[in-house]
Amino acid sequence: MENTITLNKKFNHPIEKVWEAISDQEKISEWFLKADFKAEVGYNYTFQDPKCTVTGEVKEVSKPNQLDYTWIVGGTTTETSVSWILTQDGDTTVLDLKHWGIENYADAAPNFFASFNEGWNKCFASLDEYLSSIHAQ
Repeated sequence: MENTITLNKKFNHPIEKVWEAISDQEKISEWFLKADFKAEVGYNYTFQDPKCTVTGEVKEVSKPNQLDYTWIVGGTTTETSVSWILTQDGDTTVLDLKHWGIENYADAAPNFFASFNEGWNKCFASLDEYLSSIHAQ
């Protein structure tokens, strides 16, 4: 069983725009989930939509290169971790996402892994669409 999701994508947008999209609560709410979020170490955030609530604590902020937080799905007490690493590559930004600790779900880990993997892939597609839409403005 895999315990870590790792995704990598190059975005044709400056690192500052990608950083804002993943760290500003209004922007997160536009492309991801409704957010009560601040990119401040120790901030207890909430992401929610009609089907799911996620809470956690911001653990590391290194603007505009790294954002780490814990991830607790509503209805569970299981804590996993998410890390966003951004690297400038010329006029583009490379984004590496890592979500680990999924084995903490014990017997349900394979189901959570599949769900998270699908969700993060959709998340990357939504982020790309969002960045393209604001870049075109």
